Amino acid sequence: MQLTKVKKKVSVCSLNESELPVELAYKKLVKSSKNKDSISAIKKAQSDWRKYRDSSCQYVSTIANDGGYQEDAVLICQIEFNEARVKILTNYANKL
Repeated sequence: MQLTKVKKKVSVCSLNESELPVELAYKKLVKSSKNKDSISAIKKAQSDWRKYRDSSCQYVSTIANDGGYQEDAVLICQIEFNEARVKILTNYANKL
């Protein structure tokens, strides 16, 4: 039972660690944006992206459930989405 608790803590830490660069890249992009419309648009896009990420990883959890590695698959999915999002946000910020 203890191993399960440790694994969950590691999973939460790993996810949190992958979330920080997303937040930093997002905040940098918002700060770099020059007008209200672009700031409003990136805020909506970020909210929509989170919903898309979560829905996509929920799908992954349904197919991973058959293999018994549901939690790991969801964590990996979320981390991969976060890594990709950082690249996208950074690219946008570099173009401003």
